[in-house]
Amino acid sequence: MLSPTGISRESLGQSGRKVFRQDGKQVLLIAAGDRVFAIANRCPHEGYPLSEGTFGPDCVLTCNWHNWKFDLASGAVNRLTKTTGSWGQPAVSPDGKTIAYVGYTKTDTNHVMELWTMSADGGNATLQSQGFDREPRGIKWAPDGGALYFTAEDRGSIHLYSWSRGKGIRQLTNAPEVLLSPTIGKGAIAAVRSARSSGTPTPV
Repeated sequence: MLSPTGISRESLGQSGRKVFRQDGKQVLLIAAGDRVFAIANRCPHEGYPLSEGTFGPDCVLTCNWHNWKFDLASGAVNRLTKTTGSWGQPAVSPDGKTIAYVGYTKTDTNHVMELWTMSADGGNATLQSQGFDREPRGIKWAPDGGALYFTAEDRGSIHLYSWSRGKGIRQLTNAPEVLLSPTIGKGAIAAVRSARSSGTPTPV
């Protein structure tokens, strides 16, 4: 049975999202144009909050823990990662055709997060970080979709890396420093840098 929430479209704010409690359960509201969708805020797989998920223009909400997808327009759920393992951090390309994510298969005894890509429908899952022994974090697409950027720890420093088809992974920084929160723009990258010697974060 549906019951009024008393929550207006305007109250969802710029993010277009709001979590409220209904009968003791958390419910997520998501606005898309002139429509508002409601879904239980806990992913049925392992309980990750869907309010932290990725919402696409096709009204599909992706859980950022194991890539479960929820078609809010139809109510359908589609699990994209077919291989048993641990998967997370999905990042959808600007054109919506490719999903980058990290994880490892159940048979991987090293349990090092690796960089993968797949088609938006879950097909063509491909390992892209073969031979790279660091764990990618915070993966982000370039605005044109031509490359991925991420950070990874290496001997006490955190460096910035890129990946693109045909070129693989390239290390972009190598100073003894920690780079955090990179923002990828057209022809420029901004990040917070902390030199290991001083520990004082500065924007770059």
